[in-house]
Amino acid sequence: MRATFLYGFAIFTDFLQLMIMLSFAALQVLTPVGGGAAGVLSGCYINASAWYDLFGCIQGAFFGGAAGGLLSAFALPIGGALDIALSLTFGGGLMVLLAWNGMFYPGVFLGGFIGENIPFLDALFPGWTFMVWKCLKNKKAEEAKARQVPGANAVSIEESPRAFDGIRAANDNQPYVQQAA
Repeated sequence: MRATFLYGFAIFTDFLQLMIMLSFAALQVLTPVGGGAAGVLSGCYINASAWYDLFGCIQGAFFGGAAGGLLSAFALPIGGALDIALSLTFGGGLMVLLAWNGMFYPGVFLGGFIGENIPFLDALFPGWTFMVWKCLKNKKAEEAKARQVPGANAVSIEESPRAFDGIRAANDNQPYVQQAA
């Protein structure tokens, strides 16, 4: 049950990052083209005469493409910032869920967290899902090891540390060496 929920949360996070990457990549490509097309349409609509229509269309395409290119320049940084914000928030939530279920392994989480905070690269590799799989695998290995050795956590009386060695009574003035004899 817990594995299904953790996998679902991780897959949802990876899918959301993929959709953000694809939308901002499409925005990066389509904004200059769309700006040019909108400029052509607006330039052709504003000017009414035949010779000015062509000039207006070219002028509109130039300024529309330039405006689209300027907007396009901000698409990748905004997308990268959104991607990192998503990694920090949803990744932090996933960390809390893993710790709550006793599956927080700092080495696994640190590697996944660093890998997931590289903008747009994390969408190509489902790092959160891999991290959940690795934590579940480690937890199952720990549980199997604990079941294999019976009494591995118990300490026998002979092996227990002597906590009271060297302690003597407050009114005893004899040295420690004489007491031991």
